[in-house]
Amino acid sequence: MQDRMTLSQFSSYVFINFFNTINSHWDQANDYLTTEAEVYQWLDLMSYHGLLLDQQVKALKQEAFHTKKIRDFRDQSRSYFYSKENEEEFTHMLSEWTKGSLQFIFEQGALVPVPLKGGADGLLALLAYQMLHHKEAGIWEKISACQNDDCLALFVNQKGRRKWCSMDVCGNRMKARKHYSKKKAGQASE
Repeated sequence: MQDRMTLSQFSSYVFINFFNTINSHWDQANDYLTTEAEVYQWLDLMSYHGLLLDQQVKALKQEAFHTKKIRDFRDQSRSYFYSKENEEEFTHMLSEWTKGSLQFIFEQGALVPVPLKGGADGLLALLAYQMLHHKEAGIWEKISACQNDDCLALFVNQKGRRKWCSMDVCGNRMKARKHYSKKKAGQASE
């Protein structure tokens, strides 16, 4: 999974990486959170890249992960960011996830949330907090879906001009398709 997660959909935002644990390859959806082992791999990858601290991962690993609950939360959150409808209802749901579920420690010069529960409940509380924190910072308005119809990735479009999750992957594919279509149309008219 580490190789798959380091491609176009890898982000400096934990919740975006969480959303992108489902992607499309050869017109087939691939879900990378179907087993508890995959959740552990994802957590380790986030820790490796410094997006989750050791204290957060240690707290999360204290209980078993119910992957259906995690996938349902991910899918519901992805749906919101695709439609951007019912914001008040969505933020209320996220707020409910954080109630009584987090403690805060001062680490590396910042206030850091650490789940009080392990497993799915702790992970979802932590992700809900991070989403709400980034809403306050104005990041939600910058979240975009990749314009490659075959890609399911979401990304933070900082400058508002980006079309694809990655120029190296989806951008090049889309440009190649466009070039091939023009070339084919030109040959057909000759």
